[in-house]
Amino acid sequence: MGGGADGENAREIISPAELRDFLDATECDLATASIDKIEWLPQTHRLVYSLISDHEHSSPQGIYLSDADTLATTMLVSTDHSLGFVPSPDGSQIALMATTGLSFINIDGSNWRQNVLTYPKKGVPIPLIPNGVWTQDGRAFLIAAPIESASMFALNFTVMRVPLDGSDSRPLATLTNTDIDSVTFSPDGRSVAFFDASYQGKDQFDRRWVIMPLTGDGEPLAIPYRTDFGAGANLHWSPVGAPYAVSYAGGSQKLNQLCPDAAQSSDICDWVNPEYVGFSAIQWMDGKRFLFLTGSPSVLFLGSVDHTTMPIVAWSLEDGGSFSAVLLAPNK
Repeated sequence: MGGGADGENAREIISPAELRDFLDATECDLATASIDKIEWLPQTHRLVYSLISDHEHSSPQGIYLSDADTLATTMLVSTDHSLGFVPSPDGSQIALMATTGLSFINIDGSNWRQNVLTYPKKGVPIPLIPNGVWTQDGRAFLIAAPIESASMFALNFTVMRVPLDGSDSRPLATLTNTDIDSVTFSPDGRSVAFFDASYQGKDQFDRRWVIMPLTGDGEPLAIPYRTDFGAGANLHWSPVGAPYAVSYAGGSQKLNQLCPDAAQSSDICDWVNPEYVGFSAIQWMDGKRFLFLTGSPSVLFLGSVDHTTMPIVAWSLEDGGSFSAVLLAPNK
């Protein structure tokens, strides 16, 4: 659904029936097709999204564009392709991350540069989709690409910097024994964080995320402001470059600010918010304020690094719930 900032003029952008048609999904009582990932293109009223079938062992499929004003929908990449995507900071390009290669395409569907970087297919039974981030100037893309190994289950990656001008890509770091969903980058492009699966803690809550320097002098990156705490996701940076991580203890979770020279998630200098059950997502609004979602019950809070929190809305169900916030209203 789309609508105004005041909640008025709600309108359906794409219907469940259309989603099923895109994936040739069957009609039944339960939804068989849904949007896997959705993003606003910067400074526009257009949405870019991928689709997924609601059944076991599914991967995201295709890339579509929908205009919230005209309600027109355009297929950018067909559902024959399984891939992830990241729009460039100016919205003119999209990085397409398939199971075996990185590609770039213009937002109008032209100039599709396929497999500018290739890598081995990993992941069983669901093929792995790599993780990446644009440079702030949109001239290059950093991707954590799988490394060839003797096992399909080996979770090792190389962070590669891939320029858009066709010049040679170069490696920036090697990440071993980790989860692709845990990989995050600092805004200055000098560090990468990831889950350390080799760490043997004292109990199930004693887990570790580490920070590794990237080679080179670094460059500003267009890091995402949102982090969904699931699978390996945890350690991340705020827009102003401060590192944060969620700590786990007895089923409760707390957001902590790490020290400026932190090397791992236990290098805590300050706590940010009190303990909550089911701390599931955070979206930074700026360097000091953020939205975060808790579970049991699901409550959306506005938080601040000065330790204050304010509830905004609660869900009636004890489990479930989601949110998405737009940082700046489009200027069109």
